[in-house]
Amino acid sequence: AEPYVEYSTLRSLILPLFVPGFLGHIIRSLSVAVLPMHILDQGFHYDDVGIFTTVAGIGLVVGNVPAGHLTTAFGPRFVLIISCGIFAVSAILSSCAALVPQRDVAYALFMLAFFTNGLAETSGVLARHTFLGAAVSPSVRGRVASTMGGAARMAYMVGTAVAGVTADAFSPHLVYALQVAITLLTALVVGLTVPAISATQEVKSASLSPKTPVARQTMVGVVQEHWRLLLLAATFCGCAFFVRKAREMLFPMEGFERSLSQDDVGWLASLSFVIDGALFPVSGYLLDRLGRTKTAALSFFLTGVSIIPLQNLECQHSCMAAFAVISGVANGLSAGLTLTVGADLAPADCRSNFLAVFRTLARSADPLAALVMGRLSEAVSLQAAEWADCAICFAGISCALCCMPETRKPAARDIDTRRSGGKYAAVGPESTPMGKAVDVDTPGCSPVDDIAKKFGTHLDEEAMELGRPRRGSEFSGGVSAEADQTVVALFVEADESGTGGTSEAAFDGGGRAADIPR
Repeated sequence: AEPYVEYSTLRSLILPLFVPGFLGHIIRSLSVAVLPMHILDQGFHYDDVGIFTTVAGIGLVVGNVPAGHLTTAFGPRFVLIISCGIFAVSAILSSCAALVPQRDVAYALFMLAFFTNGLAETSGVLARHTFLGAAVSPSVRGRVASTMGGAARMAYMVGTAVAGVTADAFSPHLVYALQVAITLLTALVVGLTVPAISATQEVKSASLSPKTPVARQTMVGVVQEHWRLLLLAATFCGCAFFVRKAREMLFPMEGFERSLSQDDVGWLASLSFVIDGALFPVSGYLLDRLGRTKTAALSFFLTGVSIIPLQNLECQHSCMAAFAVISGVANGLSAGLTLTVGADLAPADCRSNFLAVFRTLARSADPLAALVMGRLSEAVSLQAAEWADCAICFAGISCALCCMPETRKPAARDIDTRRSGGKYAAVGPESTPMGKAVDVDTPGCSPVDDIAKKFGTHLDEEAMELGRPRRGSEFSGGVSAEADQTVVALFVEADESGTGGTSEAAFDGGGRAADIPR
């Protein structure tokens, strides 16, 4: 049987989650600035780069299906190791493609290299996404997801700089060799530090008791039951993936258009990722306090603004630097957005399959972005492709503010509790209509026991052991997949006699628990 593991602090996740994620993104980032320019140097065109990147996006999309099945069957650790092996194969294929004199053979090898790169990336991300939902307490999930996003951005900062300097001073083939070496290191770290948990494990803070539900739904069943939610969430996150992919492509394409060296492009991309990576604490704060949708809208707006400096074709380094800075801020503010939204929405008993379908739909934006940017750049102009990117930013803002429901659960500090009859208590399930009383006063039960029974939510071991409440006690609940309700907070304080008790409270729909007169 798989071990039960739960993480509730960022420090405990350094080795099993953050380090493997950082190394995985280092592998990916080594080819971001170098591979497209290497392809152009081989005599290929913008259109070819767009097609190759589209093929990588197809790998990202279709790879979610086998990755989801493998994660459900064998767990996240197995899939993480498999993704390392696929990354190594992709790097070897890239090196071989550049050495082959026959153009048709080189073209086919580059296609296969990009496709396997997409497979490797999506497998690793899906496995880490599943691990986040299965083993990380909901009370820290937003901060963990933003830290994962920050680690990815720091990896891109390091990887793009190292790749640019290495390719310019030595050879792009040395970059590919470095990729293979890091994949071996990553596989070793995963094997030694990541526990072999089940993909369907449910953490104690999100259920009545620690358990591992049986996976009850196939991917077809997930689509049939959750298709509306999947479509809306995938459209919202798909806009984010589109603009991220477009930004990634604009560095080498604009660099080539302005006759910059690989070294220059590498440093400019690194500058952007430095800013990007430095902002992940801000992103975590905004995601947990401002909300997922408003943070996304701000990120989309700044991404659109970052395109403006690129319309000045007379300047080279300064306009590219402005784009790097503004796009870095924009992307940094969305660190962990898609991870958090997916983890918020995925039911425990079909987590891997839900995330696989969600990522398949959302990551369809990657090949679409590559196709649009490549085709428009070749058929019209690079500036036309950039304005298409701005249009997607506007669509993302509209979706965030008008269509996508907020998935952030109110934290304990967001709940306002007031004394009612000398006793404190506030409990707010999201599904409680405004003005409807929530009576948590049951004879013979402590408030903690009663709430767990009422809403199917386990608070924590400390709360259960207390029995009767004591002065100053404070507990936070989690999501109940079965009841589709959330105990967002429980404040209990002893009354003047010291015996403790509860009162009635209502959830007003705005994150506040209101007093209900007895």
